[in-house]
Amino acid sequence: MKKAILWVDDDRYFVAIHAEILEDAGYEILHEIDASSGISTYEAHEGRVCCAVLDMAMDPGARFDQFRARGGYSSGMLVARNIHFKNKELPIVALTTFLDLDNQTWFKQRKFPYILKSEYSKNSIAEQILRFADPDRKNNSQIFIVHGHDDGSVLQLKNFLQNSLRLPEPIVLHEQFSGSRTVIEKFEAFSRDISAVFVMMTPDDVARKVGGTADALRARQNVVFELGYFYGKLGRRSGRVILLHKGGLEIPSDIAGVVYIDISNGIEASGESIRRELRELL
Repeated sequence: MKKAILWVDDDRYFVAIHAEILEDAGYEILHEIDASSGISTYEAHEGRVCCAVLDMAMDPGARFDQFRARGGYSSGMLVARNIHFKNKELPIVALTTFLDLDNQTWFKQRKFPYILKSEYSKNSIAEQILRFADPDRKNNSQIFIVHGHDDGSVLQLKNFLQNSLRLPEPIVLHEQFSGSRTVIEKFEAFSRDISAVFVMMTPDDVARKVGGTADALRARQNVVFELGYFYGKLGRRSGRVILLHKGGLEIPSDIAGVVYIDISNGIEASGESIRRELRELL
């Protein structure tokens, strides 16, 4: 029998545009728009459902009252808990516009992804779902590296991601073909469907305030620009923009306090921290 992915979400259009990729990969999509129907469909097809994809906020349906569903904002959790009680091994993916820390914690504790719809592209969402539907599937997560002039650290990072973590070759912009595009057009094209980005802030520039006397070490301007671009594109809180920091350089005041990984002693020395940040992609 064809394997099926149960998708419970009241946004029919959103499901439709993503389901095409999953269907092309050989899965049947069992779509329901409320929590009660989702559970009924799972019970009817339990033998061939290999993954459940759940919105969090939707109509609870006939089985549940609004109180248990917290006014509909946790209807997806009712489905998740019901399915998980029946089958602890079935992967469950939260795919929602609604960030609830309690719901997110439940998923994180079980090593299930909690994905915000606005922070992933269509291809990235489908890739996440397919990875959980088929654990043996080759990991096609695409990673982008933003860097300055520290070519040695870039090479170390590429080697670590490819050889130690077994990820596909990361995208380094200057290694890609240009195709008669401007730099910004090339950047936009190659950053379109990435799963995560490493921003390497290394001391490559020297700057001094007007009237000042002391020089400050800074990252290259392109690095700061691209950091802001990816924060806007992927979301600062998505966990998909990972800062790497080397040496005593000045950090832009707008991101003061953001946690970064210190790579002053080399990429390998920080390998476990990098692996931890990528845990949902591995």
